Amino acid sequence: MNQNNEPLQVLLKKLDSIVDEINQTLLSSKSIPSNRGELSFVLMKIKKYKELKREHSESSHHELEVDSLLDIFSETESLVKKISQEDNVSEYVDKGFFKRFLDISGEVKKLVA
Repeated sequence: MNQNNEPLQVLLKKLDSIVDEINQTLLSSKSIPSNRGELSFVLMKIKKYKELKREHSESSHHELEVDSLLDIFSETESLVKKISQEDNVSEYVDKGFFKRFLDISGEVKKLVA
């Protein structure tokens, strides 16, 4: 392991569990009729990220991983914001959607602090 990349590699590995939590949260909300397209879009980005990780394990692809993670986090943030402003927001509240993302946000803050 290259010592210059070691902190980045450790962070990327820890962020993998965050991506898994986002994936599970989105999957659990897929039964709600609205936003299926947006949910599927973020889920597709997560799938592509996992494929990238699987296909390119060498350290030269960390930049691609970081770009992919930023894209996932940005799209997820936009989706959560959009859902919070909709009429059927109570369906998401009932499923614990926002609570789970609040927990995920706290985990990310701890990792990057």
